[in-house]
Amino acid sequence: REQNRITERSDRARAVMQGVMSQAMPTGFTGAITGNGLSQQLLTVARIINGRGLIGARRQVFFVQMGGFDNHDFLNSAHGNLMRQL
Repeated sequence: REQNRITERSDRARAVMQGVMSQAMPTGFTGAITGNGLSQQLLTVARIINGRGLIGARRQVFFVQMGGFDNHDFLNSAHGNLMRQL
């Protein structure tokens, strides 16, 4: 029974998120840059914030990440590209 309850709750949450993600793009957001993972993550966050009324959340915390900054010997060649992506 517990597994069924959890599965049903997950299905309801998925349906809500599908509704949020299918809404129009947030106003003023130009969209994600192809090939930029951080940009894609921020687009997802913007869409969730835009659909906060459907979710019913008053306070949301989001975590996005961008790796690649631990580059030691390649600092001079890699850091500039990372900062441009950021």
